[in-house]
Amino acid sequence: MTQLQSSNRRGEIKPPVLIALGVAAVVVLGIIIGMVIHNHRKEAARTNTQAHLAACRALESQIQQQKGPLSSAGLNFQPYQGRFDAAVRDEKQAEAVLERDPQQAEQLADKAESGFKSVLSDTQLAVQVKGDQSGEKALSDAGEATRRWRQNQVNWGYPGAAGSSQERYRLDESGHNPDVHLGAAERLLSAVQPQLEAGKPQDAQRSIEEAKSEAAAAQRDIDSVIGAKKRVETEISAIQAKSEAADASLEAEVRKEYFAQHF
Repeated sequence: MTQLQSSNRRGEIKPPVLIALGVAAVVVLGIIIGMVIHNHRKEAARTNTQAHLAACRALESQIQQQKGPLSSAGLNFQPYQGRFDAAVRDEKQAEAVLERDPQQAEQLADKAESGFKSVLSDTQLAVQVKGDQSGEKALSDAGEATRRWRQNQVNWGYPGAAGSSQERYRLDESGHNPDVHLGAAERLLSAVQPQLEAGKPQDAQRSIEEAKSEAAAAQRDIDSVIGAKKRVETEISAIQAKSEAADASLEAEVRKEYFAQHF
């Protein structure tokens, strides 16, 4: 081996060294990529947090404005105050940790925005429900229909009926008494104001809708009774017609037989 060849071999990088260098390069690259991703996420979180905080400030302003209509409706903001204060705390905490921990700040700001949205939505709904008279109208209409029919005489309408009966519609048949549903509707509507005062407008809205359903059920009970009367009249008329036809046929047969025997 010549001296030149020996020198070249000493300058060669051994395979294990190449592998170690490759691993180190991959690790360094991974660290760099991780830092880039981490920094990107921090910037995205910071941007998102600032957007949430801007939304929070706008929502706070709308909530303050909503206190006017709420008061005009005879309702108080007090039932919503606790939730409002909690949202404010989350908002302030998000602002405090924004530079140190943008991702935690984003979570807090998002939670605060959701809290403000919930308060605003509920106070708006409370005003809407307070002005909703549809439940009272449905109950009034069904109650009036019940009273009106109970004042009417039955007045059967089939041939041979004795005309207008002195008996009036009772509307108290088992399973078809409108009073049951009218009472349920009254109880539901009486719960609306306490539910609104407790800051539960969804419950109040549900009570109104259920009361309207009960009023509709009362009207169906009335319709069922009146419909049954009409069916009875139709069936009796049909039976009478068949009976009269049978009587006429029998009379004709008797006459025919009589004349055949005697003439």
